[in-house]
Amino acid sequence: MCGLQGSGKTTTSGKLALTLRDRGRKPLLVAADLQRPAAVEQLKVLGEQIGVPVYSEANSNPIDVCRNAVAHARKTLLDTVILDTAGRLHVDEMPMDSCGASTS
Repeated sequence: MCGLQGSGKTTTSGKLALTLRDRGRKPLLVAADLQRPAAVEQLKVLGEQIGVPVYSEANSNPIDVCRNAVAHARKTLLDTVILDTAGRLHVDEMPMDSCGASTS
């Protein structure tokens, strides 16, 4: 999941995991938003409430957490990995000049 901060990525990740679980998949939620410690705890609580495992690491970086989570999912036969990442503060404008498009 990626998007702006406060746009509901963590909640949506939980809803997606629940839907997938109900359809017979074996999802894994990954707490990769390490900028906001409360986000990790929020995802753990959500995972517990819906019966979906949550992968998290302390004192790591988001890239390593994501890589390690995918490896963990493979080892434990979980078939869908949902990475809950930190949000962006703003949307960067697309560099329209580089693709030959006109902005007028």
